[in-house]
Amino acid sequence: MIINKDKEWFVACLKNEPLVESLKKIKLVISDIDGCLTDGKVFYDGESHEIQKSFSVQDGYIINQCCKKNLLKIALVTGRKDQAAKKRAEVLSVPKDLYHEGIDSNKSDIVEKTIGNLGITKEESIFFGDDFLDLQTINSVSMLVSPTNAMFYVHSNSEIVVPRHGGNGALRLLLDLILYIQNKHFAQEFIEESIR
Repeated sequence: MIINKDKEWFVACLKNEPLVESLKKIKLVISDIDGCLTDGKVFYDGESHEIQKSFSVQDGYIINQCCKKNLLKIALVTGRKDQAAKKRAEVLSVPKDLYHEGIDSNKSDIVEKTIGNLGITKEESIFFGDDFLDLQTINSVSMLVSPTNAMFYVHSNSEIVVPRHGGNGALRLLLDLILYIQNKHFAQEFIEESIR
């Protein structure tokens, strides 16, 4: 017998009626990159000073599906400016106007601007973050969500803590939940069968 913490978390979320009602409204998921789409580690090439990062293909697949099939709007906000994150966003079909880099002081401004530009309300948006700067977005979105590797005080301010680390499919699990609740997941029937 396999005990699956992801599945237990998923089912527990589905039993939380106020959470389900909130997630039914979501049209936009905004995510930090370092520590959320990566494990937070940065590797520098001593010669070219290029930053290297490791991304999850599970996160990548669902982001790409969301963007290409317009299942959800996905925006990425990062404090760094580096080619690795920018290239990853391009490969995943994240629209250029929804990729924001070098936002290292006030993420709430760019979050509010993004929401406004898309004509989406605060109640239709969530932020996925792991560190102090991400706390700034709390009043700009319906909820803050964090991966397990987030700082403990970010967890304390999060509506949901996903039971995976950033860079290890944490955003995938969150997007799986939202898309399933909205009845538009590409694996809807398989999820339904597995949680019976």
